[in-house]
Amino acid sequence: MLRTSLLYVILSTALFGCTGGGEKISLESGTVLLVAPGPLYEGSNTATVEWTPDQGDVSGKEITSARVSKIRLTGSGEYADLFSDITFSLAAPGADMRRVGVLNPVVVGDSTWELQVAEEQKNIEDFFKGKPITLVADVNLKRDLEADLKLTAEVVFETEVKK
Repeated sequence: MLRTSLLYVILSTALFGCTGGGEKISLESGTVLLVAPGPLYEGSNTATVEWTPDQGDVSGKEITSARVSKIRLTGSGEYADLFSDITFSLAAPGADMRRVGVLNPVVVGDSTWELQVAEEQKNIEDFFKGKPITLVADVNLKRDLEADLKLTAEVVFETEVKK
């Protein structure tokens, strides 16, 4: 009985070990410009950009899973003490909006911010169905801003595709 159980465990391990997940591919947004047209008022304001992923490495392959692994936002020095917090989300036709990063509080004096990426990210692969992805930065302003708010974003996605 013990020998049969041990044989079953060994065969199961070998079987599942041979069925590797898939090929892991990193997709990067490059530097994209998010804009919130001014004038803007104290409180919540939204800067967006539509981004179509360059799917060269995953073209023709099915993305089975995806997650955001890095979000970096950069603004001008005039924003160094303007934000209290930042929330970053993804939106696209046919996919529910997903919050994927946050920075709270924003450190006064900085003009580049690394957001904390959400641990739990469900169905991010839904955003790679051939439609543009809207990158959304919701920023809470400490005071009014007469000009447009312009932030550059760099977002890195870790994907897994069927081999």
